[in-house]
Amino acid sequence: FFSAQSWLQEIDHYGDKTVSKMLVGNKVDLPLARRRVPAETANQFARSNEIPFLEISTKDGTDVQLCFST
Repeated sequence: FFSAQSWLQEIDHYGDKTVSKMLVGNKVDLPLARRRVPAETANQFARSNEIPFLEISTKDGTDVQLCFST
């Protein structure tokens, strides 16, 4: 997460201008106290960069398919 801003800048600089971007937070299956980045912080970052935000869990499969179909 802490490098996400620079990754977005690289996408904007080197990528096709029509590329879709999304911020995906993993480990939604963890208790809130164990998450490294609060969902609200990630959501604010996504809003400020005008990209969608989605939380998933690769462990239990929560919203993984949604991530690829959004």
